[in-house]
Amino acid sequence: MQKPTQPMIYASAALKAAERAQAETRAPDLFRRAESAYWEAKKFYLAKEFEEARKKALEARRLAEEAERAAELKEAESEGG
Repeated sequence: MQKPTQPMIYASAALKAAERAQAETRAPDLFRRAESAYWEAKKFYLAKEFEEARKKALEARRLAEEAERAAELKEAESEGG
């Protein structure tokens, strides 16, 4: 199995984007789940369990993107209301 370098990079970038959107405070549950999945991916990667690392990295990216969207939506709602 090839190292899942690209999924790890994308997951990290998605987490950074979620942080910039203040997802830690605006969508904390999703953000914590994304962070947790990312750290699990890192553990699998370091253990050379690359298929599991890839799965967790994809999950982390998906959750981080959801957290970012939720945070942006919450910001838009607070500005409009």
